[in-house]
Amino acid sequence: MIPIFQHIITTATVAIVALFAVSCNRLSPESLNRRVLEADAAAAGQSPEIAHELYKGLVDDFLKTGDEGGASMCLYNMATNYLNQADTSGMWLVITQMEELSREHPDNIRVIYDLHSVKGAYYAHIHQGRGDEASLQEMLSENRKAIAAQEKMSVEEQMAARVNPVWNYYNAAVCYDLFFDPPQRDSISKYLDLARKANATFPGIDRTIRQSGYVSIKDEQAWLYYYDGNIAEAEREMNEVLALIDSVEAVTPNT
Repeated sequence: MIPIFQHIITTATVAIVALFAVSCNRLSPESLNRRVLEADAAAAGQSPEIAHELYKGLVDDFLKTGDEGGASMCLYNMATNYLNQADTSGMWLVITQMEELSREHPDNIRVIYDLHSVKGAYYAHIHQGRGDEASLQEMLSENRKAIAAQEKMSVEEQMAARVNPVWNYYNAAVCYDLFFDPPQRDSISKYLDLARKANATFPGIDRTIRQSGYVSIKDEQAWLYYYDGNIAEAEREMNEVLALIDSVEAVTPNT
């Protein structure tokens, strides 16, 4: 027969071991990946409050495992979730956490990329509402910093971080079109060329996304021809864009 105190100690030891096992399982790569998918699904399913709570727990747990990139990814997703709700106050709170993480890990290029990418999106949203010069310059500066960080990553690092260089370059080109009067032709052309090259060579995108990039780049190229006064080329390019859109819709309706 086990003495009562020994029984209590034994029971407590078993409980501690069980809790430790649960904690270790919670921090396993498989568990973390599954929980990220659950948080992403909550965000996609228009359950932002649930998604935020899941992401918060994941940030803490990724940091416990020494994975700053994973923590940064979750903060990035949280910020994007706030942006989709047009909640700039909530988004800025996440940005302050991302800034702290970047100060603690200045050599982690994934952390740096995520921070500047999110800040670029934040200032773009602010500028669309205010139209002021200060937010415009902040947006352009953050976009350049995000692209600089992206270009320091290897292809494998970009793919692991789910970075799409095509959209980064394309969005930069569009910014120099939409937010300037007159549009900044040289900057548009520079980033459009980079987007075109990335769309043709970057391996981390599937056929559908590559086709979407191709159409978007041609559409912006049509505007570039128009700004140059080359109306015939602009019309030809736009007609090709419309034909491509029709062909995509015929294969995948409602896209």
